Amino acid sequence: MTTPPPATMPVRGDEDTPHFDPEKPRRLRQFFEDLEFCFDLAGVKDNKQKKIHVRRYVEDDVQDLWMSLKAYSEASQTYEDFKKAVYKFYPGSEETKKRTIADLMHVVNERKSIGLISLGDLADYFRQFIVISTFLHEKDRISKGGETRRFMEDFPAHMAERVKQRLQVLHPHHDQDEEHALADVE
Repeated sequence: MTTPPPATMPVRGDEDTPHFDPEKPRRLRQFFEDLEFCFDLAGVKDNKQKKIHVRRYVEDDVQDLWMSLKAYSEASQTYEDFKKAVYKFYPGSEETKKRTIADLMHVVNERKSIGLISLGDLADYFRQFIVISTFLHEKDRISKGGETRRFMEDFPAHMAERVKQRLQVLHPHHDQDEEHALADVE
């Protein structure tokens, strides 16, 4: 039985190649994760080699920009140093800035303009809302009460009243001075 040859880094332009679009900075983290998966498969451990491979998978203008970084050219700078320097070019690409209150308000305002007519509308709104609010809550950038208030902000008055009545029935001993958790509302 023969052993398979060691994996190599994907060829530029191959469909399995990690890809980064500078117009979508939030995908930078995914780009680096995909690259690091390839590094592990191919056994690439050297900082210089990692930096060289990173530039192979981006467009020429992006490549020129990233190669201009001191963290790219100086041997004393690690791959992690280089990554940190690249993230600075793309505000909003860092994991801690992935979602913002403005993103949440955009979902709320968009739903307010579309309206909540069906159960499907509500489910769609909830899916969009929960992704952002969970992230903000985990980062202590929104409170449980603030999360619930914002979620119900665009509910039609009659629907909001029905939700409040339902919460009173389900949680009769809930302190009325405290907001319900979003999980109670869903």
